[in-house]
Amino acid sequence: PAIIFNLSTAASSSSPDVGDQHDHDGDDAAAVVLSVESWASHIPIGLGLCPWAGKSRNRGLLRVVSNDRDTPEGAAEFLRGEIERLATTRRDAEDPSLITTLVACP
Repeated sequence: PAIIFNLSTAASSSSPDVGDQHDHDGDDAAAVVLSVESWASHIPIGLGLCPWAGKSRNRGLLRVVSNDRDTPEGAAEFLRGEIERLATTRRDAEDPSLITTLVACP
């Protein structure tokens, strides 16, 4: 599943161990990813609201990315790319390489 997250609702705290995939260089993108990882650990995973995210994180299959596009069209293109990545990722039940992606649009 892909989850779209608005950064304005993120808690800003230290980062837990939720993935380490940063798609864009720079401190801003890294800070966004860390904020989303913290939010995910505390809210959907921590409160048990999204069992898929918790399972993905525990198996190292949770991807967190920051969209650096500044237009709705650019954000849609970025999201489309992430959807394609999920759709083409290996789905072998024994050894999946990716299951869940969180896309931050700061």
